[in-house]
Amino acid sequence: MRTNKTDAADARAIWTAAQQPGMRPIPVKTEAQQALLGLHRIRSELVDSRTRQVNQIRGLLGEYGLHFVLGRKAAMAQFVTRLSEIEQTIPAPL
Repeated sequence: MRTNKTDAADARAIWTAAQQPGMRPIPVKTEAQQALLGLHRIRSELVDSRTRQVNQIRGLLGEYGLHFVLGRKAAMAQFVTRLSEIEQTIPAPL
């Protein structure tokens, strides 16, 4: 990298890369392909968010001495089966 990131520097880098003999052209994506990639990104973020939430709940309950198995499905099943224990152990606002 020769300079800071600017449009001119980006254009110069693209031009330089295009001059390389082994540079292969990449086909432009269709709208359908871009839409499908967008759906995959959204789904991936939803999965990550769900995992973060389950881990956060497991961590918060662990602070009150309630320990649960690892894994989203197994933890969710234990949350449901141990709900009365959870309600008796943690403060009502939580």
